[in-house]
Amino acid sequence: MDQELDIIQSDNGLLADIRSMVEQTRTAVARIVNSGMTLLYWRGGRRISMEALGNKRADYGHEIVSTLSQQLRWSHFKEIIYLKNDLQREFYAEMCRVERWSVRTLREKIGSMLFERAAAQTSRARLINYQEGAE
Repeated sequence: MDQELDIIQSDNGLLADIRSMVEQTRTAVARIVNSGMTLLYWRGGRRISMEALGNKRADYGHEIVSTLSQQLRWSHFKEIIYLKNDLQREFYAEMCRVERWSVRTLREKIGSMLFERAAAQTSRARLINYQEGAE
């Protein structure tokens, strides 16, 4: 760490030297933060293990559950993450999973406002069912 705190003087000029010092400091800070976060996650996991599992190992492999991350690509998540609300994100993620949409298809469905149209259609169906029940 001492080496990273040295004042840099090179033939590259003042601006390049300052950039180097900033980059070295960023790298040092990132290492410290990563170390702290790793320790935090370990401590949290240890606490959960103590409380929920009674210091025993969890039973893995008894049920096979495929997570969404195994079924969709990063590109799918990249498109879904910017959507307005949780329900909309869940809708498109589930449709991608069930229908095995490509990223191109996902973009087309989002662009055509499939979620909004499906929500409107569901609302109309509920209204019709309500009106039929009232008669």
